[in-house]
Order: sequence, then structure tokens, then C-alpha cells
Amino acid sequence: MSFSKITLIIISSLILMAGIFLYLNFGNIAKNKAEQIASNALGVKVELSSLSFSLKEKKATIKGIKIANPPGFRNQHIITADRMNIGLKTASRELIDFNDIQVGGTVINLEVTEKGTNLQALKKLASQKKQKESAGSEQVRVIVRKMVINESTINPSVTLLKKDIGSFKLPTVRVSGIGQNSNGAIAQDAVTQIAMVYLKAAEAEVRQQGLSAGVQGLLKEVEGSLDVEGTLDDAAKSLQGLFD
Repeated sequence: MSFSKITLIIISSLILMAGIFLYLNFGNIAKNKAEQIASNALGVKVELSSLSFSLKEKKATIKGIKIANPPGFRNQHIITADRMNIGLKTASRELIDFNDIQVGGTVINLEVTEKGTNLQALKKLASQKKQKESAGSEQVRVIVRKMVINESTINPSVTLLKKDIGSFKLPTVRVSGIGQNSNGAIAQDAVTQIAMVYLKAAEAEVRQQGLSAGVQGLLKEVEGSLDVEGTLDDAAKSLQGLFD
């Protein structure tokens, strides 16, 4: 066998092995990049338990989404979700077009403190992240035609009262049209946009629940737990302001 034929066989074998490796490990590669982009966008650590895909069906499934709490709050995670089902329209190295994204089993661990809520803290962190073109995966642009975050459970705790209060539901949140009016949005910027819509909806529901449950009722509990009148007034004003 000639040297050229041996060389061709070696090169072909390496290409085949590389293809098999990428196919078997694409989920892990994409998972790591997705975690990196989301973490950079929100300013807190984002973890995914798994990411699987079907090229033939143009579908992907992410399981075990965990978004870390901003610094200074009690719980390890501010938001968790069981699964994200993704339908792709087209995908290339430069542009990923998401046709439909469905998120289910979402839980928000709301923390209300005298300094504000962890929702407010996460919004602040995300808004401070500069969205720009950069090297590597973040150059990928995306289009999100439709995203549905189905009904979420909010588990609130009020540090001022040193107690947890009853859970309530955040109705389905819908996001659409991200990147459609341009040549796609930078992936990190798209994550931030989606997060802002969701966090604002959660904050609106928190305010609504505070009003329907009666903020004054919470303030009476604070009154019963504090002895100094001046401290009570300050605490009451702080708590009242969170629901205004």
C-alpha cells in the first residue's frame, strides 16, 4: 500500500473519530456553553443537569435548571426549573433560530428583606452586565420566536418576620420576537431580555399578592415582633416600600 493511501486512510479515520466524538459529546459541549452564556448574562452561576438533542427532529431538552441566588441571600438558588423543551427552526454556527421554547416546573424562592428582594437584586446584577460582541460562543446570535414559561410556584420568605409564608402562583409568562427584527440578538443579550421580562412579571405578582393578602397584616406581625417604636416605624416603612 502506497504512502499516500495510508495517509488518506489515517486522515479519514481521524475525521470519522472526530465526528463520532462531537456527536457523542455535543450535549456536554452545548451544555457548558449554555451555562457560561447564562451565567455571564445574569451575573450569578447558572447550572444545567443535562442537555440532550435530536438533530433529526430539531429538538432539544434541558433538565435541572438552577440559577444561584445573588450574594447576601439565604437560599442557594433563586430560581429552579425542571425542564426546558426546545424546538429549532434552523441552526448554524452564526445563528440559532428557536421556533418554540417551553419551560415547566419553575420555582422561585422569593426572599423579602429590609433591603429589598432577591428578585430586585438579580435584576440589578443582570442590568449591570454589558452586552457586547465577544470571542467564542457569545458571537452566536439567536432568534427566539416564542418562549412560554408555564405557571411558576413562588415560595416567599420574609426575613423581617423570620418566617416563611404561603406559596402562590405566577401565571404563565410569554416572550416572543427576540432578535426577529434584526439579524438575531447576541445570545447573552437574549438571555438578559428574557430574564428581565420574567423577573418583572414575578415582581408584579408579588406586589399583587401583597395587596390582596393585605400588607397591613404583615406589618401587624412585625409590630408584634419588635419592641422599640422607632425600629418598628423604620421596619414598617421598609416592608411597605417593597410592595408599593
